[in-house]
Amino acid sequence: MSVLARLALTFLATLMASVTVIIPKNLEFTNEPKPNEPGQYSQQMHDLYLYVPPATTTTTQPQPVFKHGDISWLPAMAYKAGWRPEHIAKLGAVILRESGACPYRWGGLGVDANCNPTKQYETNHMGDSGLGQINTVWYSLERNPTAPLCLKLKICSQEPLFDAFTNLVAMKFIFDYSKGWGPWDICHRTNTCK
Repeated sequence: MSVLARLALTFLATLMASVTVIIPKNLEFTNEPKPNEPGQYSQQMHDLYLYVPPATTTTTQPQPVFKHGDISWLPAMAYKAGWRPEHIAKLGAVILRESGACPYRWGGLGVDANCNPTKQYETNHMGDSGLGQINTVWYSLERNPTAPLCLKLKICSQEPLFDAFTNLVAMKFIFDYSKGWGPWDICHRTNTCK
């Protein structure tokens, strides 16, 4: 199954899990379907409308299990963070390149297959944070007195950016603020940006 098909199925499953059916109180229930009589439907349809799958009865959403290189959890969370469907593929590529899809990662930190820290390989960009490796220029007032994430979203330190959802919200803010993917352009690593 293609990545796009998996993303579409994940989106549909998430959407269907949040659908609520409201049944008017004045409907009559019969044992036989009467498709042409308004206001009546069968007991079978009544039971179907009242059925709530067990996974939707919980008040807490299950948290994804993060694995290095796995973004299967991304579409559902990204949509909730405000990303549009046409951005998901590029967002996934950026997240895989920047953090390997490990939300608790900071700049220069090595991780294992389960996103557990292994070794600090570099120390010159340890302020880069989370899925999108968001740089301190975006959140630290010490480094940038006009740090947009701090001033607009009240994200003023590195710790909140280790939460996957918060990082996706911050990435969407940066994407909109910058009018595109510029902050994640590879030219920043190669010093070839114009």
